[in-house]
Amino acid sequence: MVVSRTGNVLNVEKNYSDTLIIRLNDKMMDLDKPVTVRYLGREIYKGKVQRLRQVIERTIQERKDRDLIFSSELVIVKGRVIKS
Repeated sequence: MVVSRTGNVLNVEKNYSDTLIIRLNDKMMDLDKPVTVRYLGREIYKGKVQRLRQVIERTIQERKDRDLIFSSELVIVKGRVIKS
């Protein structure tokens, strides 16, 4: 998988899986503003993402590193965002 980011724009350049989970936090981008996701050249999402307690708690448990705590996630299945 290859995903690049410029500001609040995520560009999925390559993906070899049916499901892709992209986790986000306020250090990466301004989550108070809309996020745009481009998937293999086409825009598949534009909107605000929610900060979710369960995402924060899950990443704390998984990572055990305060620099790798995420508050939001986008779930992409077969080129479509199904959860934000």
